[in-house]
Amino acid sequence: MMSMVLANLKYILEEDLDGTEDCRPSSSMVGKQLGKTPGTSSTGSKKPEHYQAKGVGYGHEGNTSQFNASEYLAAQRQRDAEIEILLEKILSQITEFDYSYIGEEGACGEDEAVDDHGQVFDILEDQGADAGKMSVRELQVVLEESCLVPFLEQHLRDSTIMDMMKRESMFQVMLTLIKEMASHEETLSLVGPLQFQKQSIYDLIAPMTQQAQLYSKAVAAKSSRNTPEAELAKLIVETHQVIKSAMLKSPDHKDDFTRQQGAPGETQKMSGVDDEWQKLAAEYVAVLEPLRLDEIGDDEFEGHHYPKPEENQSATKLHRVAGEVITMGTCLPVEFQGMSIYVRAHEERMDWMKVLIIGPEGTPYEDGCFEFHVVLPSNYPTACPSCNLETTGKGSFRFGPNLYACGKVCLSLLGTWRGSAGESWNHETSSLSQLFISIAAIVMTDDPYYNEPGCEREAGTSEGQARNQGYANIVRYGTVKYAMLDQILNPGKGFEEVIHQHFRLKKHKILQNLTKWADESRENKPPAQYTGHTQSHNATLAPKFAQGKYSEMVCHEIAQLTEALETLE
Repeated sequence: MMSMVLANLKYILEEDLDGTEDCRPSSSMVGKQLGKTPGTSSTGSKKPEHYQAKGVGYGHEGNTSQFNASEYLAAQRQRDAEIEILLEKILSQITEFDYSYIGEEGACGEDEAVDDHGQVFDILEDQGADAGKMSVRELQVVLEESCLVPFLEQHLRDSTIMDMMKRESMFQVMLTLIKEMASHEETLSLVGPLQFQKQSIYDLIAPMTQQAQLYSKAVAAKSSRNTPEAELAKLIVETHQVIKSAMLKSPDHKDDFTRQQGAPGETQKMSGVDDEWQKLAAEYVAVLEPLRLDEIGDDEFEGHHYPKPEENQSATKLHRVAGEVITMGTCLPVEFQGMSIYVRAHEERMDWMKVLIIGPEGTPYEDGCFEFHVVLPSNYPTACPSCNLETTGKGSFRFGPNLYACGKVCLSLLGTWRGSAGESWNHETSSLSQLFISIAAIVMTDDPYYNEPGCEREAGTSEGQARNQGYANIVRYGTVKYAMLDQILNPGKGFEEVIHQHFRLKKHKILQNLTKWADESRENKPPAQYTGHTQSHNATLAPKFAQGKYSEMVCHEIAQLTEALETLE
């Protein structure tokens, strides 16, 4: 029954919205100081025991429930199979529906979908030639008043191209249904702009089209094999074209569609941005979002930490890498107050790349530009990526317990720290985007000292707070000297425009923060100690800072950085 199918969809939609937590990392955690609770600070009040986020491998002893990837995937497959069956039933009946039947004269009012006896019309049952046959208007009302459109919207809004390819069977049916709805004038309005709708189904599919085209191009150049993922990419493009063509041909929808395409977007207040920075933040995002992803050549990869891969890529690796890299062009964060991530893949080998992470706000890494070099093994995604930090003052500076002076990045996702099954790399649930966001959100914390094994026990003690402040001071110094000043003077190859625009557009905010750091260094507030692991991780700087030279040295670097910032236009 149509009513039963749509009721099941409503149940699934509500469960999706109110059910289990989204396992994907969110950039919104950064800038709100990950791991904090209201009333805490990076140096003052007591931290809860084992407060550190999972994944770093430090300070977490498994006292909370673990994410079971196998159970999660099994549940998702079961759920997708149920959704697919429901969507196939709706697709079948919409395809076979008699659109010429307008109903018996006077049988139903214009806005009614039931008869005088309260009968619900059912297009999923064969009730004979005339008995209970649903008219076109009744079909429209049933679909409009159902949860079908919100259900489709939610899955398109919350899914990237990579997500869709991992669940291609369900999305094949979903897109085929949308394409069929767009093929009929009577149901076309459901996929186009509706009153009070922020984004129509067409609006949600449109940006995916370019990604799907790039994916198809990248895969076709390397492999002639036709795969379900390639078919899905083709279907995304076809669905977009069918909707657009139908809208332009429809006398009832052409004007609305044309007006919507040409109308300037409504300016909305940017979430997580202070009022004083709203205008600048909008410009920052507008300028830098298009620079999230690019392909570069051998010249820009000169001096890369890892040699260029030479082996022939398997079809599995090729399709996975193409999907992930292209998805990063729209899903990586670019935030004025938060963090930003930019990727440069080699034009011939997408499995060889460079990544620039802008340090999260509220941490000693704030607004620094940290370059990482990445290579994917031949058996990717079964095996995890390799990743090395290059912003280390030529191997002289350690940016934290997880970020070694040699460039090693200590993280369970990279296999460089023992983690539980839920924290380690999983070829079905883990991704490059997750890795890069984890480095920014989990490794680049406001309390670096507590990420060292055993040091979390000192959280909440006066000695632990002082050592943590000492570690944060060292990281601040390195951020100013190596991740800001050096990057302005000698920007990483392939990231020149990103680095220039980042510092140009955030100049005044950065100067404001540098003034705060300089003032705190002179006052030694909060008080800092340079002992224990704070000393051992940076044995050259820690003794100097312990002798009271921190303020002098960091203020010297801040003065040089200020001069460099003032020259940017």
